[in-house]
Amino acid sequence: MIVEFDCGNTAVKWRTADGAQRGGQPWAALKAKAGFDFSGLGLPAGLTRARLASVAGEARTGALVNYLACTPGIPVALAQVVPGANGVSCGYAAPERLGIDRWLAVQAALALVPDARLLVVDVGSAVTLDVCEPGRHLGGFIGPGLQLMRTALYSGTHAVKVPDLPGTMPLAPGVDTQQAVSGALALMLSGLVHETARRFGPVDYYLFTGGAGGLLAREFTPSRLVPDLVLDGLALVLP
Repeated sequence: MIVEFDCGNTAVKWRTADGAQRGGQPWAALKAKAGFDFSGLGLPAGLTRARLASVAGEARTGALVNYLACTPGIPVALAQVVPGANGVSCGYAAPERLGIDRWLAVQAALALVPDARLLVVDVGSAVTLDVCEPGRHLGGFIGPGLQLMRTALYSGTHAVKVPDLPGTMPLAPGVDTQQAVSGALALMLSGLVHETARRFGPVDYYLFTGGAGGLLAREFTPSRLVPDLVLDGLALVLP
């Protein structure tokens, strides 16, 4: 049984290749006195190999690879960005500088909607937008995610102290500070997507992923929310 990992900046997600089992933990919850305790991931028995994509840095990635090699005792294939794969070319002049999460999301998006001009939006710790057309990744944009923007306001102002963001963030004028902040942040991200489409479109289809992808997906048509877009791409580049 194959297990697939998406190691982000704030959390580790995993699923079995058949999608029957899945889990994940924030990196903070896996921290131990000496490195990381990955037993909290709750991996199933019977694993035979692992596919892994990571933007979490060498120390975290290496710790997980070592754990998988020693504890379940399985080989680990680590996804890398290459100039082209599955008939899709990378838009970066130096492909190795593109985040593997973006590359896998592009791979999966163009497999889902192969004959359209796409905007792929990942709303996580950072927000990334990638412009694609059939067979080509054209480049994109990277900005701060919702929590990073909230944290900047919290730490950089005296009175705008919003400790957390609500689960729903309507694009409407707020009648208290929390609503005003959350609405502004959602509107800023929505505006980024709209302006990217206006300047670099036309966009035939929008694909959203990431923890907060659902907040934006409903604002754009036609669109689809694909929570496992990065893992879907991982299965394509490391079959």
